[in-house]
Amino acid sequence: MKFLLVDVWAGHKVKERVGDHEVVYFNPRHYLTGKEYRGYLTAERIVDLYRRSDPCMAAMLDDCLKVIGEDNIEGIAAHQNPFPPEWLASNTDGMVRILGCFDDPQKTYSQTLPVLWAYHGAYYCSPSYSRTMPFREALEGFGMKNSHWFPLSYTDPTSDHVSAVEASWSKRAAHAVYIGKCYGDKVDKLALFNKAVGGRLNVYGQGWPLGGLAGFVAPLKGRRFFPKWVRPVTEEQKRNVYLSSLIGFNMHLGDCEETGNMRMYEVPMHGAMLLCDEAGCNAHEAIFEPDREAVYYRSIDEAAGKCIYYLEHPEKAIAIAQRGFQRAVRDYHPKKVLKDLLDWGSSIKQGSGRGGKP
Repeated sequence: MKFLLVDVWAGHKVKERVGDHEVVYFNPRHYLTGKEYRGYLTAERIVDLYRRSDPCMAAMLDDCLKVIGEDNIEGIAAHQNPFPPEWLASNTDGMVRILGCFDDPQKTYSQTLPVLWAYHGAYYCSPSYSRTMPFREALEGFGMKNSHWFPLSYTDPTSDHVSAVEASWSKRAAHAVYIGKCYGDKVDKLALFNKAVGGRLNVYGQGWPLGGLAGFVAPLKGRRFFPKWVRPVTEEQKRNVYLSSLIGFNMHLGDCEETGNMRMYEVPMHGAMLLCDEAGCNAHEAIFEPDREAVYYRSIDEAAGKCIYYLEHPEKAIAIAQRGFQRAVRDYHPKKVLKDLLDWGSSIKQGSGRGGKP
């Protein structure tokens, strides 16, 4: 089956074969490039641009239809929805349409729900929607019966990568690392964690304000003092940072609610021990087995205590990291998870559409 895969992080109009499917990547950011389009576009904003005949939006929609026609596209998988729902429903009749819920539950009411009616299925990254509700159950409550779990894994474990990881376990430094952006209450959590582990946390990330010095002035905005210079890293530098670190620290925006962000797969895929927050419905346990493939925590104090323990017992951290790496390579290879998604998407057209567990 031929799919148009809408992804703001992908190459534009790149084609590849995934299992029995042909994929054409379509990047809406290729058209929506001005400052007025920066950040996440809410459903309301998308519809407003469409109804005002915004030239960039019009060009994107026209080119999308052109690609659909030229490549005989049979289905659309939108990692993020850039389309006015009424336009999508009226211009892609007869095609299977599946929507990615990548920013939920935070963006459910501004991005997902207003456009859900225009799609035949939805795929989600977090098996849990809240502390008490699985994501699949939430989608059913929203009227979406066809759903699928899509692990957000993008690190390709090539033979060279596997060799580099295996060679790294004997020479990893006794520290933890966090690689991510600065938003929400993450500065507070990082500050608490870093202090509790005696400064043995290295932090990197793109887009930290004030050239990476935001933590020094955080108290001016009511946040905790975080005396770390956070530097950006390239993909190659990120790989090297992970390969030299014993523990990869992870957290989500929600407080023990959602799980399965990109970092949750990125850390084990680079051979570091994953130290991650727990999720609602114990959904994290379905991704990596607790205390065998990853280590989980419910509070920053608990995270710091476990971090210190494994920094002092590196052989135990490496054993968990090795099992986590094996699980990541086996179950979360990016080509496998994409193939599973497209297999499920094509099954909707055939009258099925129930995704795999969890």
